[in-house]
Amino acid sequence: MVAARKLDAIEVDRERAFLFGAAVRIASNTRRSGARRARIFEHVEIDAPDTLRAPDVLLDECRARQLLDQALLALSDDVREVFVLFECEELSCVQIAALLGIPLGTASSRLRRGRAEFSAVSRRLRAQLDFAKGDR
Repeated sequence: MVAARKLDAIEVDRERAFLFGAAVRIASNTRRSGARRARIFEHVEIDAPDTLRAPDVLLDECRARQLLDQALLALSDDVREVFVLFECEELSCVQIAALLGIPLGTASSRLRRGRAEFSAVSRRLRAQLDFAKGDR
């Protein structure tokens, strides 16, 4: 909807950067007003069950998504933006720097910090799960 409203303002060959930038800003605004939106959508089922896969597979995937969300939420907003754009959206550091309007060195630094923090949080969450299961 944002792209449709601002179609004339989008520069040629910068469409992808515009869309990612808009998505980052919308996600940031949504996260800030999350409590209000949570009340609105509390009865909406976001992930419809996939009847073709076994329930235990679906449960494992759901748990993995929850762990990923926990690990990503542990990162600061600035670091998370760069980390997700690089690791999930497969953008280069040059593209991320241009998209977010930050120096290339800052993007690289945030990616390095994001990887280190994500790794540490992942280890901690894995250890907590192992402890809860009794794998001491």
